[in-house]
Amino acid sequence: MHDTRSTLQCAPAFLFADSTATLTFGAASRRLLAEVMEQTGRRAAETLSQLNRWQAMAVDLSVLLRGVRHRQLDMLAFFLKAKEDAMELQLTRSRSEDTGDAQQLELLASEVNAWDSVLTELGRAVVEALGDLSSKHFSQQLLQLVLSSVVRLLAMAFPRELNDTWPERVQLRKRMSVVLAGHLGKLRCQIHHGSVLAAAVPELKDAAQADASEWDKLTEKELMLRCVHQGNIPEGQYHLLRRRVGSVEPLLSTFQEVALREALRRLREDDFPEAERLLTNVGFFARVKMRELLLLSRDRRIRRVLRRELVRMAVLTEADSSLLDKVAAIEECFPQEDVGQASWLASQKRVQRRLVSPQASELAVAVLKPAELPPRQAP
Repeated sequence: MHDTRSTLQCAPAFLFADSTATLTFGAASRRLLAEVMEQTGRRAAETLSQLNRWQAMAVDLSVLLRGVRHRQLDMLAFFLKAKEDAMELQLTRSRSEDTGDAQQLELLASEVNAWDSVLTELGRAVVEALGDLSSKHFSQQLLQLVLSSVVRLLAMAFPRELNDTWPERVQLRKRMSVVLAGHLGKLRCQIHHGSVLAAAVPELKDAAQADASEWDKLTEKELMLRCVHQGNIPEGQYHLLRRRVGSVEPLLSTFQEVALREALRRLREDDFPEAERLLTNVGFFARVKMRELLLLSRDRRIRRVLRRELVRMAVLTEADSSLLDKVAAIEECFPQEDVGQASWLASQKRVQRRLVSPQASELAVAVLKPAELPPRQAP
């Protein structure tokens, strides 16, 4: 999934100026405690246990908004993950004779309403942060975080190909899909800040009736290309999830492969800014990825463009420049544009020289198959 939380290293407790917030949500709290013991150490785990013994602070909208105000992406990530776990539990739980069907449905409906209010407030926070120059980077990080959660929830709630035998819960799933699809369209428009490019994207009218949407008219390749160019990866993942059955893990890597091929094509056309934008759209740190491409690429045209731009941006180290100078000196010996072809021709020439030499019969054994060995010459 297109999920920035994989690198956030969620913290066990969050200290603010006026209070300490401990995020607890049933099973999520137990998983967090195990994660803390593994990653942070026994001391942090003991601190978390002590805070839980004092008083568990319920996760609510005020805690979420405080995290937005203090730019606590770790806290926001854990909040959203806990809410996702709770929703998944409600959607997959079987009917209970103890609590009753009505109570279970009421709890699920309250979760849908809670997500509606949470996404509304987060969307408002993204829009407000866009107006402040110092907060634009945070707003885009928050936007990707929220989009990831919406896509995951849509994948949980989408009523297609479900074996849910509870009709009332199926209706709640459809309602949840409609609510989330509305938020998905609103959040998507913030990716390009209301530009013409965003306005050209067809609106998703109803996730429960997605067969009639414009997205289903696209092939998978066209869909991925459109999302890569527009920076709209989460929604593209959602539409691919509706078409496919199976694991969702390879989805982000698929988009990254498409973006990488498009970026290489742009570099061959000497369009460095567009290549940089495409790599950024799929979560790559563009300058680091460009440096990696420069050191690994065998295409001389791509390397010329990359070296020119990265030198201008002061990204290359002295070691990189020295290595590239040596590569350039070697390439001068070969007129071919394709370095791979030049390397292959050079290796073939070395093999031929070894075979011509009478003293090199031992080397020939390692190079050629036994059936192709030349006749041994008399001493």
